[in-house]
Amino acid sequence: MFLREDDTLAVHVVSSAVFRVLTDVAESRGHDTLEDGLSLGLFYLGRDYLDGSMPDWARDDPDISPLAREVGEAIRAGKITGPGEVALKISDTERRLFWTKFNASYNFLKHSQRDIQNVLDEDALNTAHTLLAACRLFEVLFPDQINNAVFCYMFFQVWKDKIIPGPLWMQRLADQASRMDEVEVRKFLLSICEGGSAITS
Repeated sequence: MFLREDDTLAVHVVSSAVFRVLTDVAESRGHDTLEDGLSLGLFYLGRDYLDGSMPDWARDDPDISPLAREVGEAIRAGKITGPGEVALKISDTERRLFWTKFNASYNFLKHSQRDIQNVLDEDALNTAHTLLAACRLFEVLFPDQINNAVFCYMFFQVWKDKIIPGPLWMQRLADQASRMDEVEVRKFLLSICEGGSAITS
């Protein structure tokens, strides 16, 4: 749906609902979705810092940039070897604020009867982040069931952010998409999702 550029609101509602289901499954298995997700993100940003390939949005963020640098230096020193070793302390207040902001647009659509005069700005939709979080969570919960759609979406975001791909499967897709524009990349990835050979990690 996302790669086909289907209706924006439909894609957002479906992706948000899927992420909610995955979050419920994760929490029932003892995962802390927020802490796990942030730890994973910081671990990879720390590696990007060491490689000199941090995306602009992270490098320019006054909160994230120093954390990524700190994690990167810990990786260099051998103190951190995986995402699970990135220690985070998130207070209940910070947690509530994060989820309130993250779920704001989905809750607006789900509970629109509360204020029918209100308006949702399309720019406020965080569909890309929701889908990426859902893909990563799916990969954690169901590593043996990950499919082409998950791989393709994760690659699309890496390609879109102009990040140097790390895993071999991403490098292979990057080689094939190296001279494509966004329209062509979307079509290329759709062809993989709809019947191409399976991508393997």
